[in-house]
Amino acid sequence: MVSLNEAVEMTLCPKPEGSDFHRLCCIDRSCEECGTHLLKLLPEEQSEEGTTKWKRFDYVLTDKVTASGEPQKKIALVQKETCPKELFQYFIQLLEDYPYHQFMAVWQKKQLNELLETLPLGHAVCIHDYLESYSCRGQNEIQSQYFAVNKASLHITVLVRHASAHDEKESTAQGPIIIKEHIFVISDDPVQDYDSVHHAQLLVGKYLTDDLQLNITKLHEFTDGCAAQYKSRHCIGDLSCSLADFGFMIQRNFFETSHAKGEQDAAGSHVKQQASLAVVRGTASITNAKDLCDHLTNHFSKPAQSSFPSRSKSVSLNRRIFFYVPSQGPDAILRNREGRKFETVKGIRKLHSVVTTPEQCKVLVRKRSCYCGECLFDNFNDCQNKELVDGLQEIKLQREASAATTRAQSETPMAEPVHLHVADLVGKDSIIAIAADEDDSYDYYLLKVTSEGPVELEEDVTDDYGCAFTAGSSVLKGHFFLRDNLIDMTYKLDQKKVAFVFPGTVHYVCSELIERGRGRKKVYQVAWDVHEDIIASL
Repeated sequence: MVSLNEAVEMTLCPKPEGSDFHRLCCIDRSCEECGTHLLKLLPEEQSEEGTTKWKRFDYVLTDKVTASGEPQKKIALVQKETCPKELFQYFIQLLEDYPYHQFMAVWQKKQLNELLETLPLGHAVCIHDYLESYSCRGQNEIQSQYFAVNKASLHITVLVRHASAHDEKESTAQGPIIIKEHIFVISDDPVQDYDSVHHAQLLVGKYLTDDLQLNITKLHEFTDGCAAQYKSRHCIGDLSCSLADFGFMIQRNFFETSHAKGEQDAAGSHVKQQASLAVVRGTASITNAKDLCDHLTNHFSKPAQSSFPSRSKSVSLNRRIFFYVPSQGPDAILRNREGRKFETVKGIRKLHSVVTTPEQCKVLVRKRSCYCGECLFDNFNDCQNKELVDGLQEIKLQREASAATTRAQSETPMAEPVHLHVADLVGKDSIIAIAADEDDSYDYYLLKVTSEGPVELEEDVTDDYGCAFTAGSSVLKGHFFLRDNLIDMTYKLDQKKVAFVFPGTVHYVCSELIERGRGRKKVYQVAWDVHEDIIASL
C-alpha cells in the first residue's frame, strides 16, 4: 500500500465495467461484500506493545468560555504517542467515511464541468463565494490608523453565460458563444449573511436581464455549504421566491465540504493583491470600500490576455465588473425582510442540490446534483444517473410568524366594515391608496389593480411580499408602485411582484397618474392635489 487511494480501493468492490465510479452501496458502506474489514493489517500494525508518535486533528480546550458558561473548544493538530494498534484503528475509522466524501467532491465538480460544456440558451451559471475582507491600509499611515483599519467585504460571482446582442456577436443554438465574467460586490457592510447574498443576487440578476437584456429562464448556482450565507433554512426559503424576486428559476448546488476552492478564490486574491500593490507603490490611496471599488473599476475591469497556449482553447475571462454597496442608505443591503424567515428544514446538511419551483415556499431537493441530458432540461424522472443519484424530494417550507405574515389578520377586523363602500368603486386598472401605518418611508401605498374588482380566493395564497391570505377571503390583486423620487412624488410600477390586499384597506381611488419617460425610465407622478386628498382620507 503506497497511497490513500490504494487503501480505499482495497476496501471496495471493483468498479462496474465502463464506470468511473464504484457502486453507490459500496461508497456509502452499505454493501455486505466489501468494507474496511478487507484491509488486512500486519502483526506489527496490530501490536499493543511499544509506542509510536503520530498527529491528528482534534478538539482542545481554550481559555475562553461560551455564553452558557461552558469551556470553549477549538480544533487543532495534536500529537499522540500510542501503541501502533490505536493508530491503525483510527486510520480504519477514517476509511469508513472517506470514500463517500471523496466521491461527493469529485461528483459535484464533474456536474459543474458537464454543465459548462453543455450550457443551453437561456441558462447561466454563477459560482458564488465570499472572500476574506480586504484591509484598507495606507502606505504611510499613522499609529491610530493601524489599530482602526477599515475593512471592505468582497463577494465574488464567476458568471458564465451566452453572449447577448450587447456583446460583439450574439450566441445562437447553432453557434453558441460562451462568455465568462467576474462580478465583485464590494461593501462597507461587514456582515456576510444570506441577506447580503440576496443583494448580490439582485445585482447579478439586474445585470443579466436589464443591462444585457438576456432572456434567462434558469440560473444554476454553485456555492460552498456555509450555513450563514448559502445553506440554511432562510437561504433555501429565499431561493423558493426566486421567480418573484428575479424573474427566473434557480437551481443551487453545493460543493462537498472543504472542496469548494476554485477560480473564484484565485480571482479574489488577484484583485486584492493588485490593490495592495497599488497602495505600496503609491499610485493609489484606498481607505474604504468605495475607494477600492473605484480603483478596481478604473484599472482592472479589462483582464490582460493570457500568453499560455494551453488556455487558448478554454473560455477566457471577458471582463470584471465591480458593484459598490454602501452600509447605509437606500442602496444598502436590506435586512429584516418581511416573510423571509423560515422554519427548520430537516437533513439540510446532506442536501447538495436545491431546485426551485414557480410556487413560493416549495422546492425540490436531492443529495447529489445531476446534469445529465435529461436533468439539464428538468426531465428528472428520466435521469441517466439513477444508479448514483437519488430522486428529487419535495419540501414545503413554513414561514416564521412575523409582522409580514400576520398583516392580513391585523387588517381584517377594523378595515372591512368602515371602508367597504370605497372598494365598490375599484375595477381593473384602478389605482388605489392604502394606509402605510407601520412604514416610516411611506405615507401611503399605491397599488394598480389587475383583477376585475374584488375576487374571492379559492385556496390559501401567499403573495410575493410574503403576506398570507386564506381561502374564501375577498381580495384585490395588483402591483405596488415603488417610490422613485420623494420631492417630485414620482413612482415606478413594480410589475415583477404580485400583491394581494383586502378591499377594506382601500382609502382612496386615484385618478390616472401622470406618466413621464418611456420604457424602463417610465415613472408615474402623483399630482399635489391628489396627494392632499389621499392624506385627508387616511
